[in-house]
Amino acid sequence: MTESLRPSDAVAEKAIASFLDMYCYPSRVTEFKRYDDRESQLQGKDVSFSYGGRRLVVDEKAQAHYVNRNLPTFAFEIDFIDAGGGAHDGWLFNADLPTECYLLIWPYATKPGITSEEDIVHVDCLLVSRVAVKSLLMSVGYDEARCRAVALAMRRDDVRGKYDIGQEDFYFFLSDRLAERPVNIVIRKNVLASLAIASWNVMRPSIKGGSQRMGGSDYADG
Repeated sequence: MTESLRPSDAVAEKAIASFLDMYCYPSRVTEFKRYDDRESQLQGKDVSFSYGGRRLVVDEKAQAHYVNRNLPTFAFEIDFIDAGGGAHDGWLFNADLPTECYLLIWPYATKPGITSEEDIVHVDCLLVSRVAVKSLLMSVGYDEARCRAVALAMRRDDVRGKYDIGQEDFYFFLSDRLAERPVNIVIRKNVLASLAIASWNVMRPSIKGGSQRMGGSDYADG
């Protein structure tokens, strides 16, 4: 799901993947395959399946840091810094990655820190094409080159946190919370929903009437 995770994040995302395998994919897609090998994971290739007449390679992106927060945004990585201080392409614009779609996941659970599949109550998911996200940005003048230039300028000028560029639907964010200090484009959930190939609310079968959704901050930075 990502290049670098704290142990707790890895546990949460493994649990979310297990939840999806049991309660989401069997009833919604065909020709499903999960990739657990290290090479596939480094390529951002979590699963592949057929949906709507198309075979898709999908990178699952879960807001594991923000369980029960119902954040109205999702963050897309432009670049990040390695341990030696070098900058690398983030997963949105990395041309070497085979990703065709992202499954964006907002998790809800019985506790803030997910440690097993059994903790999860339900997940909200948007299946969004990578091309659609980039096309959205390009439509308002933020093609790949301009997004990279903004990220470079933020690092050069030591801009941290939110960087508002006057766009209603998205903004840039440099996160100091993660070791990689990624620069992300943060896009509003309602905009992503308008782009989505599919929108799935996946409930644990034993849960009736829905779970309580707790309010949170206005953005997710990574």
